[in-house]
Amino acid sequence: MARDVNSLILNQEVDIHGIENTTDGKTKSELTISIINPQNLPSDTAEQNQICEQVATLFKHALKDRAAYDVLKVLLIRRVSDSTVTKSVHYGRSFKSEELNTHIYVVTLGDQLDSSTSRAFGKTTFSKSDSKIISVFKYYNTTPNNPIAFKLYKDTDTAAILLTTRSVGQTLPGNVHLVNKLTVADIYKVPQMSAGDYRIEYVVANNVVGSRRFKLL
Repeated sequence: MARDVNSLILNQEVDIHGIENTTDGKTKSELTISIINPQNLPSDTAEQNQICEQVATLFKHALKDRAAYDVLKVLLIRRVSDSTVTKSVHYGRSFKSEELNTHIYVVTLGDQLDSSTSRAFGKTTFSKSDSKIISVFKYYNTTPNNPIAFKLYKDTDTAAILLTTRSVGQTLPGNVHLVNKLTVADIYKVPQMSAGDYRIEYVVANNVVGSRRFKLL
């Protein structure tokens, strides 16, 4: 599980604690997953919420009994210690087990690839001096044998122009990632493409499951 959690967010340690409370004859169970000292944590709250939901989904489907817990709580905890005191700051979200998806989809984009987490990172604005635009599509525990397509759009003031559609295989069970690389020089060779705003989109079984935007100067 540590490897799979690290594929979502690098961390120093993962702590897991399950409790069951009974009040007025009603029993409620909760699994708390604490991610200690997450690295490269986005500052955007929406992105943090997405990571929490992905971690909760991952643990739900790792349980032998997926209905074992009513609630899954994910805490993102920063611990700072000196010689005498340890201070902790955390952010967290709770999710009802029944509301969690059966799958995880993650799309990242940049000019670099982190092979330890299977994520792209770095810039989203490119010029002719850049060589590659890297896009990584990750998914977990989806229905197998669904077709996956990679689409590239150019956004204009009036419309989104579909530039290319590329089949990238079919979904497999488990934790999988696909890497797509675009050569920046090739894009600039096409006059109507060159400078502007672009969008990369991934489609599974005709459903858009994630996208990222970038700009060419």
